[in-house]
Amino acid sequence: MEIDYDLILKDIRHLKDVVYYEPLEEEEIIKIEKEWSLELRPIVREFLLQFGFTQDIVKKLKLDKEEIEEDLAFLRENELFEFFPIKTKIKKDSDIIWAIKSNQNLRDSIYEIEVDSYDNVKSIIEKKKSFSGIIRKSVKNINIESRCKNVDKIRLVEFKVSSSKSKLLESLAGTQIKQITDWSNKYYPVNHFGGQIARFEMFESINIEIQKDESELQYTFEIEEPILTQKNDSLIDETIRILRINNIEFEKITCDIIEVQ
Repeated sequence: MEIDYDLILKDIRHLKDVVYYEPLEEEEIIKIEKEWSLELRPIVREFLLQFGFTQDIVKKLKLDKEEIEEDLAFLRENELFEFFPIKTKIKKDSDIIWAIKSNQNLRDSIYEIEVDSYDNVKSIIEKKKSFSGIIRKSVKNINIESRCKNVDKIRLVEFKVSSSKSKLLESLAGTQIKQITDWSNKYYPVNHFGGQIARFEMFESINIEIQKDESELQYTFEIEEPILTQKNDSLIDETIRILRINNIEFEKITCDIIEVQ
């Protein structure tokens, strides 16, 4: 079922201080479709063009690009080509993949694909709820009084870097990194796993804690910043850029919208 996004944007205009979203550009959508070797169903494509992956207007449809990519590969391995994954819900003994049919001529029902701990598909159940229905219900039920203001929301990224200490610090020289404390054991009185931590300053403005493992070849740290930070001012994005241009191997775990009030 089609969604009138222009009407939705009109309806939420008065909520601009308590709802957040980062629409994707057409070029970004085309790149994603190329990476995934598919054409996004129009209702999903338009959702991303209007709201993007990073949004809290429709919290139940908090789409994660990396998670979708992993689930898409899993569905293809199991020859479930007719489904497009939306999100994954983790349960005790199994995972539930929310998906919709890729065929735009079919109803946009949400299907629950249950996967056991051995990565076997246990069941596929069509639910009464739909992609469009979730959007409509979520927008209708937004309560401005119970919403956290955007100025009180942050983005947090955890970096897991594979490198020697000297190479890491050399690579981060562009952040004006400076060690503030000596390395100390992460746990006290018994430091079972040998991990150590130290405080550092970056960009002459933020303090972070870097953790290194026993081998001193794995380093972990977090950076957070207000969600309203402009892209050109993002220290998170600048750190990613610096690590990449220095060919440092790293993984990042992103928590896009965290409410701190």
